[in-house]
Amino acid sequence: MKALLFFVLAFFCLHFTYAQVGINTTNPNALLDISASNTNSPSNTDGILIPKVDNFPVVVPTANQNGMIVFVTGNGSPEQGFYFWDYPAATWTKIDGELKKLDEGNGYGWRLKNSNPTNYGNIGFNAIDLSYSATAGTTNGALGLSAFGAGFETRVDGDYATAFGYRTQASGNRSVAIGNVVVASGYTAVALGNSATSSGYVSFSTGQLTNASGSIATAMGDGTTASGTRSTAMGYNTQSQGYATTTLGEGTIAKSLACLSIGAYNLGLGGTGSIYIDTEPIFEVGNGTDSSNRNNALTILKNGTITAPSFDIAEITDSKALITKEFADANYTVETVETPTNATLNSGWTNYSATYESAGYYKHNNRVYLRGLLRNTNPIVGSGTVIFTLPSGYRPSKRKICTAMQNGGIRVDIDTNGQVIYQAGDSVLYDFFSLEGISFDLF
Repeated sequence: MKALLFFVLAFFCLHFTYAQVGINTTNPNALLDISASNTNSPSNTDGILIPKVDNFPVVVPTANQNGMIVFVTGNGSPEQGFYFWDYPAATWTKIDGELKKLDEGNGYGWRLKNSNPTNYGNIGFNAIDLSYSATAGTTNGALGLSAFGAGFETRVDGDYATAFGYRTQASGNRSVAIGNVVVASGYTAVALGNSATSSGYVSFSTGQLTNASGSIATAMGDGTTASGTRSTAMGYNTQSQGYATTTLGEGTIAKSLACLSIGAYNLGLGGTGSIYIDTEPIFEVGNGTDSSNRNNALTILKNGTITAPSFDIAEITDSKALITKEFADANYTVETVETPTNATLNSGWTNYSATYESAGYYKHNNRVYLRGLLRNTNPIVGSGTVIFTLPSGYRPSKRKICTAMQNGGIRVDIDTNGQVIYQAGDSVLYDFFSLEGISFDLF
């Protein structure tokens, strides 16, 4: 009887060994199913306690313990947390995410786990460092307050700064550096591209080898420099040096306050300060060939003076083309309007009255002009009566037929000998006529 009872108990124990086990449940759903005492309001003892250790065992586990879990208290050398034995790697591996929380003297920040701490500076408080550094040093990584860095050997010194890419540096507070070897060192500065630098306050640079060193300055393109406050440089190798200056094109320079320079290799006239000088340029158009051969096609000064280079008449092919004073002085004769000379009237002719202009003549730009209001004292004037004679230098090369002003008009001829001749008109009804409007060329 005792033998039979032992056999039955042994049978059931063997069966139980391979059955599902439930704790706090009558319906286990796994080999081991542990339920809380109350899922809605669990007690402070609902849970599993796995072995706690201060340090890892001196005798390392074997393949039989692969996957074994322990909890490290943090009272020894290892960092607190759950670890499992990774037999293929023969090491204890911490169970956590890709970021490691650490405090290196500035407060807690996060860095990629397994990063070599000798290749980074002390992480900043609330900083996130996703960068990789292969060189020993203390300057790489996210070091500023709430800084963020990602890429290869990025350096984020500024507070609330961001750096992405290859060896980028954001050392200004609230600055951004993205690209290849770019530097944003100014407050809220932004540098994008390849070897771009933004050192000025609220400066912006983008492109290749651009440099925005002035406050609130912008440099864009290739090799451009914006060193003046509120200046802008765009294109290739342009330089905006003065306050609020702008350069466009290739090799252009703007030095004078608020000057705009476009084209190629202009002279870059004026100073580099912020003082308004009306004899300095406000606009330059360059047509130089390189930095050693600078020239301006057009310059406008702040006082409105416009200057252009020398050229000859063969280059003026447009009837509306502007010319320079230098060109006009060399190619055109400028005559002043001479004072009119009163004519010596022949017998019978007289000026109409002192109220009106006297009969006379003057010359301007090789053209002779007659003027004045006159009358004849005879009631009837015969055709061919000479009124007065023009002196030498005021006579036409060919005889001229002109019309004088009177009701109905009067014909007046001017002969090559200078005689001004009354030819036809109504001298009975009207005793006056005007010479105004009569003129002729001397060639």
